[in-house]
Formats: sequence, structure tokens, C-alpha cells
Amino acid sequence: MPDATAEDFKDATQPAEIRRTMAKEKETRPTPSNEPRAFLTYSEYVERFRIQEFREVKVLIGELLTRFQNLEATLRSGVAYFVNPEDEVYGAIVTEKLSFKFLARAFLNLLEYHTAKNQIVIDWDLAEKTINQCVQCEEKRNTIIHAVYYPTESGPMKYKQNWRSGKEPAQPVPMSVDELKDLIRKTTAASFALSALFYWYFPDNKGAEAASQPDSNAGG
Repeated sequence: MPDATAEDFKDATQPAEIRRTMAKEKETRPTPSNEPRAFLTYSEYVERFRIQEFREVKVLIGELLTRFQNLEATLRSGVAYFVNPEDEVYGAIVTEKLSFKFLARAFLNLLEYHTAKNQIVIDWDLAEKTINQCVQCEEKRNTIIHAVYYPTESGPMKYKQNWRSGKEPAQPVPMSVDELKDLIRKTTAASFALSALFYWYFPDNKGAEAASQPDSNAGG
């Protein structure tokens, strides 16, 4: 027989009717095995906080960064060519510390000077539109990488810390998978458009050397 507890002695001092009521309450109390748990299981956590969706967001952010690196490398390559088409090291030294916005401005200015000097007619509306597209991708990319992400029951959230005086604190906003996919698509398109712009107007400068090389796979 289990030892009596202080609660049992307290119950014994109560009137009979009250003791009977308290006894019924004890019988209906949940046992420790079915009491509410203080913590979620991992599977419950994954489902409740939509972790699969959050993981997809993280993967897409990684892909976005890779696509943007390709875009930036293409822009640097273009600027480097205009600096010295015979030796890319000069261009690499010049562009090493330039921000993306300065690279874009330098590319457009050098393109204008080079085409005027060599009497090359280009579609300037297309050129400016392409560079503007690159700059917009960079601005949106910055809002992605300079933020904190965390899972919630409402889906992945993005929070950008802003401690500047005189400005209202930033509020968390939802981070959708579709938004990231759209930015990846636009960044990829900007990279291709920039390459096409350069190679279309300067085929002798960038494509002739490769075209003149013998095919290494051709038979003797």
C-alpha cells in the first residue's frame, strides 16, 4: 500500500461530502503519461513551423547568391576588357574594389566611349535597360542577404535590423518562395542579357580568338 501524503491527511479533515467530491476529482485527473507535454516532438515542430518551406527558402537564397556572382563576374569582365583588352590583369586590378553600382556605371561609360571612338552603332535603349536591370537585381539581392530569417507558424519570415536614429524599427515580413524564384529568374536573365549585349557588338574582340583556335577533338 502506498505511503500517505500530506494531501491525504488534508483530505481526511474535510467533511464526508467534500471528501467524496475530492476523491472523484482525483480519479478524473490525467495521469503523468497523458498530461500535456511541455515540448513539441521534432515531427510536430517541423509541421507546425513549416520547416520544409523554410529549408526551401534557404536553398533558394544560396542559388540567388550564386546567380548574382555570375552576373557580377560578367560585369567585371566587361569593364576589364575595356580597360585593357590585351591583358585582363589590368582590368582585374582596377575592378577589384569597385562596388556593383560603380561597376555598372563604369561599364556603361566605357561602352559609350569605346563605341564612339570606334564608330560602333549600338542600341542605347537596350544597353541602358540591361544595366538598369542589373542594378535592380543588385538592390533586391541586398535586401535578401542583409536580413535575418526564421521559421514561424505563418511561414518563413524575414527581418532586417535597422537601428538608424530617426527611423521606425523594421517589422518582420513574410519571405515567399515565389518571390525568391522570381528574383533568381531576373538575375539570370540580366546576366544573359549583359553577355549578349557585349558579345553581339564586339564579336571580333571576344569571339574571334576562340573561333580561330583549332578544334582539339578533330581528328589528325
